[in-house]
Formats: sequence, structure tokens, C-alpha cells
Amino acid sequence: TGETTPTIQVDSIRFSQEYLVEVVDEYNCVYKDSVWVNVKPAALFDVIGDNEVCLHDSVTLTARAYSITSSEDMQFKWSTGETTPQIKVCPEHDGEVYSVVGKYKNGCSMNQSKAIKVNPAPTVSVTGTKEVCRGEEAIITADATQSTGEITYIWDDIHSGQNRTERPESTTTYTV
Repeated sequence: TGETTPTIQVDSIRFSQEYLVEVVDEYNCVYKDSVWVNVKPAALFDVIGDNEVCLHDSVTLTARAYSITSSEDMQFKWSTGETTPQIKVCPEHDGEVYSVVGKYKNGCSMNQSKAIKVNPAPTVSVTGTKEVCRGEEAIITADATQSTGEITYIWDDIHSGQNRTERPESTTTYTV
């Protein structure tokens, strides 16, 4: 390195290498020594999974190792306490962060985390005709509030759409 001090600091070592030192004392005697610095592969992995979820829904997060390491050669410890590469979580509030420490078989470790955006669940109300005579038309409308995006209405009988017109033959419950 060209340093002339008793101690050197080498930052960002990318590969294993030997460092030589030569010391000359006051009698011009030369002493040489070396040290081998072994650089072990890093525990490289990423956390993949959905970045956002609806309130009360779950998301699967996976700690996936990069190509020079494999998930089988790593141990994982999530902030939830789980020790598997994959976890299923149900975030309770917006921005909830899940962290994981991945430790490679050589002892090297790395931390990763992922914040999950939680979208509010819409509030749904159904209005319309509550009583009809047999064969008469009943008009039913679903209305969602507290939603920040596009809404799709799907009824329990696979009917889709916000409004529906029915001619029930008996007392019937419609659920959206």
C-alpha cells in the first residue's frame, strides 16, 4: 500500500490477498512478515413479495439468495421470529416493516427489510328494494366508500357490477 505507519487500514477489500510488511531497525536490519486476508463471500440476498396489500389481507415475503449463494446455504431470522426463507404476514398498519438477517454458512451475514403499504379496506353498504311481491322487480345497489382506487363489485353468486335488478321467487339474501 506504500504506507509507512505501524498500522494500516484497508477499506473495501474485494478479494483475498497477502499484505507484506518490511521493517528496518536502527542497525539497518531488515525484518519481513506478511498476513493473508481472506475475503469470504458475502451473504447476498433480497426480500421479494408484494409491496402493498389491502387491510386484513396477507402477503408472502421471500428471502431469495443471489447466484453466488443459495438459500440452502443460508440461515434466516425474521423480525417475526420465523427462521424459514419464506413467511406469510398480515400487516396491521401502513408502512409496517419486516426485517430479516441472512447468515451464510461461512459466518457472513446481511440485513434486509421491506416496508408494506397497507391500503384501507372499503366500507360497503347495500341499498335498494327490501320487499317485493313474487315476480316483481327488486333493484339493489352496492356502494363502497373509503377506497382510494378503482372498485370492482363481485356478489356472492358471481354476479358483478354495482347495480343489479332481480325478480326473486322467494326471500333471498344478496351479499357483495
